[in-house]
Amino acid sequence: MADFNEGLIFGEVKDVDTGETVEGARAVLTFLKGDAGLPPMRILGKSQSDTDASGRFLIGFQWDPLQLGNLMGIGANPPFHLIVIGPTPDAAHPRVKQYKTTHFDARLYMVVSLRAIANGGIPDFRKPDSVATTIGKQVVNKWRDYKRFPAIRVMQSSPEMYALIGFFSVKLSSFSAPEPTIAGIWNVTIGDWRGYFWFSDEGTAWWAESRNGTRHLGKWWHAGREIQWKFKDAGDIRTFTVTPSPGFITSYDGRISPTGQGFFSMTRVVR
Repeated sequence: MADFNEGLIFGEVKDVDTGETVEGARAVLTFLKGDAGLPPMRILGKSQSDTDASGRFLIGFQWDPLQLGNLMGIGANPPFHLIVIGPTPDAAHPRVKQYKTTHFDARLYMVVSLRAIANGGIPDFRKPDSVATTIGKQVVNKWRDYKRFPAIRVMQSSPEMYALIGFFSVKLSSFSAPEPTIAGIWNVTIGDWRGYFWFSDEGTAWWAESRNGTRHLGKWWHAGREIQWKFKDAGDIRTFTVTPSPGFITSYDGRISPTGQGFFSMTRVVR
């Protein structure tokens, strides 16, 4: 790759709600824009990177030095586009927070040489300004261990070759998880009693001795992280409570209040 110019995109991914860094997200460089009147910029090398335990990623790519004029034609600060994909479950992380795929647009800065970065210093920007200075400081302060990243192990620092760099913080928004529901028909056991509970999506509840038996009306609702319901039979003071789990749950063990009313179990009737 010594015949090609280098590009480095330093970045971090954070949760937009909590501000915490996101491990295992994937940043993909999809295009680098040059002068519209010239052939499209070619991106060479690996154009994607996954965030580490600190939420950082580093994309190291190459571009054709014959396209230098393509970049100079737009002021040497080419726009680029990233797609950032949230982490996916795997054997080591079977349950992870789900995020929306994010599209990110910004501009890279041209530096005269990568030699300063290789020595742990602020790079020599071709057109230094306040943004370039901030990028340089971020790279130095947050990426002192950047040499361990596979993206740049093959980098050929050269004072004769312009390079592109940037530092960016990308925010990911999580999916709004739907509230858990117990809607459906359930086989129920309360001590020696066996019967059925029905729950509608709208919050209505019933109980009956059998599938075709008389239905007794009630209602169910969310109470913090729990689901509760009561029936409207005269003198029935009981409130039933379960703690829902994500996904399609087929059985629950719950409690009955006030204290002393006991416990119950119920199994979903899958039709």
